[in-house]
Amino acid sequence: MLLLAGGLSVALGIWADLGALLIAVFCLPTAVLMHGFWKETDPGTRQTEQVMFLKDVALGGAALALLAFFSYAGHDLDHHRAALRHLLTALRLKRSSGPARVPLPQPSGSTAPGVRRAAAG
Repeated sequence: MLLLAGGLSVALGIWADLGALLIAVFCLPTAVLMHGFWKETDPGTRQTEQVMFLKDVALGGAALALLAFFSYAGHDLDHHRAALRHLLTALRLKRSSGPARVPLPQPSGSTAPGVRRAAAG
């Protein structure tokens, strides 16, 4: 259930940072608890378990990278989602009632760290 909820959350963009955390919480303990290759004596089984362990660790690491990305850029993604929603609304209005203009939302006063906003002149 953690993996399904986390995957849907990331795919739909609804609390994507929490979804990425759920995926990491599932993958990392699963790697240790289910794929203990260090316990195996048969070389073939050991290799298979090591591959599965490394796969789960890689997926958990990717989920943590997604968590960092969504935590950092989440506000900007919300702005772009709102702009896309306005664009789709404008296209629907144009198709149904002829020419129509819907103003796009203006970005907030904050910018990403290290990015300068052009001075109004």
